[in-house]
Amino acid sequence: MFINNKDILSGKIFTLLHAVVHILIGESASFDYENLQPADNEIEKFCDRCVAEFLVSTKELLEAYTQTKDYKQLTKHFNVSQIVIARRLCDLSLINKDEFIRILQENQTKEYNKPVSKGGNFNEIVKLRLSRRFLSLLKSAIYSDIISYKDGLLVTGLKAKRFFELIDENT
Repeated sequence: MFINNKDILSGKIFTLLHAVVHILIGESASFDYENLQPADNEIEKFCDRCVAEFLVSTKELLEAYTQTKDYKQLTKHFNVSQIVIARRLCDLSLINKDEFIRILQENQTKEYNKPVSKGGNFNEIVKLRLSRRFLSLLKSAIYSDIISYKDGLLVTGLKAKRFFELIDENT
């Protein structure tokens, strides 16, 4: 399975669920997407329908749509992206294809222009994951020859240099 890391989040989720349906039915996947349109392959269309129904059921969407025709409100109701709601509304002929493509392009632009996180601070995450108490017990066990340095490294998942720095600063 391949999930394009440069794809927008809703695309990644859809791809993952689509692959799960392929696994469940025991059929290989073939891809032919442009503007999130179903492929001309019956298996692909089936998988698309399953994922769409899983994310936003037709019955529930029709009920919610009678109360609000605002797709942004529907995204909050179903806790999915605006693209997913727009796709379902288009599939159910509640909006036309041009409106779907407008919403798709608007949201793709927003998603692609989001600043990319460089991730968290490794040292701070390690400190949260390995509590001061745990590190103190580990240090004591190592110095008492109850556990080896090698096992201490394995338990923490750290490299030696960082392991010793962390033990020294937290105990």
